[in-house]
Amino acid sequence: MDLQNGLTGLGINRILVADDTAENLDAARSLAELLPGIVFEFFTSGASVIEEIQRDPGSVGLVITDRQMETENAGIDVAAFGWGMMVPVIVASGGYQHAGSTQVRIAPVGAAIDGSKNSPAVWEEILKEFLANVESRKSLLHTMLLARRAGVDPESQADGFLSSTIRGVMLGYLQQEGEPDP
Repeated sequence: MDLQNGLTGLGINRILVADDTAENLDAARSLAELLPGIVFEFFTSGASVIEEIQRDPGSVGLVITDRQMETENAGIDVAAFGWGMMVPVIVASGGYQHAGSTQVRIAPVGAAIDGSKNSPAVWEEILKEFLANVESRKSLLHTMLLARRAGVDPESQADGFLSSTIRGVMLGYLQQEGEPDP
């Protein structure tokens, strides 16, 4: 299955990408050009993504965010907010060192990709890992998409349980095997 069909088959027609590194956003834009049926929008801060989600959560199919932007955990804040609004968010955090290579970790997907986000190929792998995770039917992302299709009201999550759970899952995965190199 190609990326475009896989994503649109899940109802994902709009993806928000947040990263404060220009080279990383340029690489994501290069991949976006190969997926003309999906609208990509690019942001350099977590706060601006949260504003966009809040403006129209139903139109956002997926958010891919860096972890560290204007604050150390800006991407975690985006994830907690987005999931609370029934918008699937993955955090793709780079700069991890493992077995002599640099990796990008993806939470809550639970994957690590060798390389750096300044490569369009890494952005493609991020989306492939997302699709594989959802298709496994044993993931938070799969559950989120089913709940969204069923019309679960984000206001029912007002107690903050989902947001705090997502925050813990994201931080737990991203902190495995040490913090990213500065």
